[in-house]
Amino acid sequence: GMRWLEGLAGRKSGGGWYDWLQTTPQTFVEQGRQAVLAGAKESMLCCYGGLIHDKVSMPCCYDGVKENTGPENTLAIRRAIPELLKVSQEVQRRRAIGLAAYFNPAGSGRGDHAIFDSVGTLGIPLVPCHQFPQEAPAAFFSMHILAEPDWRNKLLAFVATGRPVLMTHTLSKAVSADMGGNQVNVSVLPADVNTKSVWSVPAHVADGTRAPLLKAFALSLECPSGVAFYPFHDGSWVLENFTNKPIVARLNGQNVEIAAREWRYLWQRSRGAELTTLG
Repeated sequence: GMRWLEGLAGRKSGGGWYDWLQTTPQTFVEQGRQAVLAGAKESMLCCYGGLIHDKVSMPCCYDGVKENTGPENTLAIRRAIPELLKVSQEVQRRRAIGLAAYFNPAGSGRGDHAIFDSVGTLGIPLVPCHQFPQEAPAAFFSMHILAEPDWRNKLLAFVATGRPVLMTHTLSKAVSADMGGNQVNVSVLPADVNTKSVWSVPAHVADGTRAPLLKAFALSLECPSGVAFYPFHDGSWVLENFTNKPIVARLNGQNVEIAAREWRYLWQRSRGAELTTLG
């Protein structure tokens, strides 16, 4: 969402913020990772009282909080800050690539709520945008497109170019009659993919959905669900494992081992590359 907000607000968008509510130290650090991977120039932690006190007694959003992990989160994020700053500097030097993920600001989603989070953890790289991605090398469309004027003709015209397209199951049903049969360049997400079921998508299904889409960027990736992929224009990349088990991803024919709830990244240099891991 950070890149989408920057597209809308430009310089008014200063960065990302995240809080400790319903988090663990690990998921709190993961919020920090997502902020810097999205290009955020600043991060704001919320809320000060909850981050320093074991117990809080405040109105509104703190009502009903059974456990405050704020102090533990604070320790975890302090340990992570040096690496977060390093990764942020690398991200700022590069342009993210991936499927243009079109989210019209006026779109409601109509059943595709939070679908972008789900797609991202299927190892499918997304570059969010607020304008119809007419020139994108590949694109992801959900029911959010329905807010676009003349959306049907624009979508069909994009499909007709032969460029890789990913659609939600809901959207594919809405336009199936217009496309006149199966389109070889169109991939459709499994019907039950959402923020609760994405983790159960079999690896072979995720791989099969992902493969034709990544060809637009001369990339290949095999990995289980629950892994996010962030490629950059110069060949640099980040892989993050959101699962509680170590995994082995195969990126461009090379195995990459990633510990549970950790990430690995490679930054291209003029005289080679640097491969780093945590944990």
